[in-house]
Amino acid sequence: MIVREIDGPFEWIGETGDTHLRVLSKVPLPVSKRVRAYLEPIPADLAPPAGISTCFQRGTLTAFLAYRVTRAPHWIWLVGFLGIAMLAAAIVAGTTRKQLHAPRPTI
Repeated sequence: MIVREIDGPFEWIGETGDTHLRVLSKVPLPVSKRVRAYLEPIPADLAPPAGISTCFQRGTLTAFLAYRVTRAPHWIWLVGFLGIAMLAAAIVAGTTRKQLHAPRPTI
């Protein structure tokens, strides 16, 4: 596998005899840059004629979370909204219950 920064100097090459390969933590990917990973299977006839590649961008944790939230399937959004609504209802119910059972001040 070859990992290259698009329009930049970064390049990392790794090989494996297994089905997965990780970029080592001591090889920091460029922050907030577009990067392309090229896969070259052996034997080469396992790849389509144009080859196998994917493009990604490494950024901050906030950017990663924002991307994951905006790209989430609709059912995940629904579950999230239902969870937030249930939490809000529980907070309101708990606050109301405390107010009903609070001791009355004596004069």
